[in-house]
Amino acid sequence: MGTPIESVIDKFLKSIDDEIMAVMQPTLIEDLLLTYLEEACADFEECKKELRLVGGYFTEDLTSMEQLIIAKAMIPHWLSPKIFREDNLKILISDTDYNQKSPANLLGQLKDLKKQAEYEVKIRKIKYSYSGMKEWF
Repeated sequence: MGTPIESVIDKFLKSIDDEIMAVMQPTLIEDLLLTYLEEACADFEECKKELRLVGGYFTEDLTSMEQLIIAKAMIPHWLSPKIFREDNLKILISDTDYNQKSPANLLGQLKDLKKQAEYEVKIRKIKYSYSGMKEWF
């Protein structure tokens, strides 16, 4: 068998801090994590291995770099619903009320965090793409 998905999910969970997950039902958390994992795998087109999941395992053994790229690629997918929820809240209440009640412009901070996470994933993918190459002249 290949790499267990728990290995990647553990790396992801160590990268985030989500109090909401602490009060959610375990089955819902598992479904969400699996969705984030599948979306991150779909985004990792540069991967030199097949990222197919079977019975809680990847079909191939992944390097620690590949696992970390997938874990980091899960972060923007985890942030998207939070941004969507904050954006909807801003639409539902007036801008003045939103600015007064939203802690330090949470929506802007979440969007910035998502951009930063996407940039980090992009850089890791570029490094991965060039890993193993010898110098070429």
